[in-house]
Amino acid sequence: MSVILREIIPDGTKYGKLGAILPYWTGLEFSQDFLSSTAISFSYPKTAPQADKLKLGMYVVPVVNGNYQWLDSIFYIKARSGTLIEEDTLIQVSGYSLKKNLDKMYWAPAIGSVFSDEDMFRYTNVTPGAVLRAGVENYLSRARNGFYDPTEWLSGVSVPADSKWDYKVDEIIQATTSISSVVSKYQDLGMATVRFDGFQLVTAHYDWYSNSPSFNKQNTVRFREGIDLLSGEFEESSEDVVTALLVVGAEDPFKKDDGISSNVIAWVTSPQAVIDKYGYHEDILNVPDAANAVTLKAVGDNYLKRVQEPRMSYSYKVTSDLYDPRTGDKLPTPAALSDYQCGDKVTVYTSDGSHEYTVYAITLSYDDPIRPSTVLTLNDSFATWQETFDQRLKRLGG
Repeated sequence: MSVILREIIPDGTKYGKLGAILPYWTGLEFSQDFLSSTAISFSYPKTAPQADKLKLGMYVVPVVNGNYQWLDSIFYIKARSGTLIEEDTLIQVSGYSLKKNLDKMYWAPAIGSVFSDEDMFRYTNVTPGAVLRAGVENYLSRARNGFYDPTEWLSGVSVPADSKWDYKVDEIIQATTSISSVVSKYQDLGMATVRFDGFQLVTAHYDWYSNSPSFNKQNTVRFREGIDLLSGEFEESSEDVVTALLVVGAEDPFKKDDGISSNVIAWVTSPQAVIDKYGYHEDILNVPDAANAVTLKAVGDNYLKRVQEPRMSYSYKVTSDLYDPRTGDKLPTPAALSDYQCGDKVTVYTSDGSHEYTVYAITLSYDDPIRPSTVLTLNDSFATWQETFDQRLKRLGG
């Protein structure tokens, strides 16, 4: 599974323009993650050809098996370090994927404004994708109109037609809220997520990645414990199982008129078969920006899907070279980013049968350009999920 590291130059188009080849790297490591921004790191000889290309603010792409158009493939170089005196030393280079830039993109008034209306960013009966696009366009209006920055690294925002979304939302977003925090909120609620396809930000319903036929690779991507999959670890927990959820929204505007303070609420419960299996466990979810019972129920239903069963995560090291023990012939084995990406469903064969898993994270470490060390995270990582979910709701006013 070969890799070539190249400069990529944003030019306002979806995939940009490939630039210089950077052939003399060592210790290259990068990753792809279903939910989060990811990083890249490598070393490069200070005196090697193309070393002068490695500047802060440039963009690079690992070309894996000839393919550079895999999702979240472009990395922004943010740091360089090395010695100042010795000549033949290595430069340490690191960067992050484009999703990290969403951390510094905000809903905010125009440059020069002296007043911020708390109802400035109010969205009613729209898709989560439309909310995210509005936030990005709000940021771009300041960058492009106020400072004439073409922001070519973001060629556009793709939002599927309304019919592609399961439901719509009502949102009041406070000025100074970051795009990434709303993305995180929608991911935790099971409502929406984003990926970068080249320089284009793609929004989609959260379940689209795991339920779309184009992401179902179970019949073509199959792993076998002890053959393709080498060492592995697992984590399982039923500590956070919830089977009955009270969703508490904003104050009922009609009750306010009567001088009575009352919140809109909705109960959502798991199917009886799930309760029979795991028991009845209650929890409360506060969604203070929603005052519509239908919206609360939709949010609660998606949230409950993620917490009604024990959480599990599996991490495997994957072989890159597999040979027939009798003939010595090389055997086919799935190649990360070429045959499968994060969000894809794959099949894993174990001693107790076949299992369907979703790929949540891929980390590739190259000591040479041909044979990577590949680590997969299958199903959902859950170590601090509940804590970060609560924190994100609080940051959004909950």
